[in-house]
Amino acid sequence: MFDWNGFLDLAERLAQGDDEASHRTAISRAYYFAFHRARLFVLSRGVALPRTGEAHDVVWEVLACAGKGLRGAAAMGLGLRKMRRKSDYDREFLGIGKGKAQDAVKLARAIVRLLGLEAGL
Repeated sequence: MFDWNGFLDLAERLAQGDDEASHRTAISRAYYFAFHRARLFVLSRGVALPRTGEAHDVVWEVLACAGKGLRGAAAMGLGLRKMRRKSDYDREFLGIGKGKAQDAVKLARAIVRLLGLEAGL
């Protein structure tokens, strides 16, 4: 079984790189680390998720409708998702760099903390 923590480890390494491709990939992997951890959290609460790209919307919506701390995790997740989309699809990404990639890693860690999953890191 795949350990999603590997994505965070990879994102941390790539965030230290000196090239835009590394920074973009770090943001993407940080998002997918946070998404999959949040997805497993939602599934553990008995929520059925589609096996399509719609699962991204559902995961963050479920968290947004939950308690105060989980709403914060959802807001951060949506922000990180927006960064990931820019990294993966936009030719121009103003402000991309080591700092933005490191911010994405910090956001991913914060999401997992808010979900009470940091012990699994």
